[in-house]
Amino acid sequence: MKKDTELPATMKTYIEFINKYLGVPVKYVSNGPGRDQIVHL
Repeated sequence: MKKDTELPATMKTYIEFINKYLGVPVKYVSNGPGRDQIVHL
């Protein structure tokens, strides 16, 4: 998974919650240990 459009709906909802809670935007999400598993939002 390399695109934010491929994220599950529940993950998108969780990221939106974190954005609002922290007051800063989340820019990257990792879905594994490899560099190729980082999703740029």
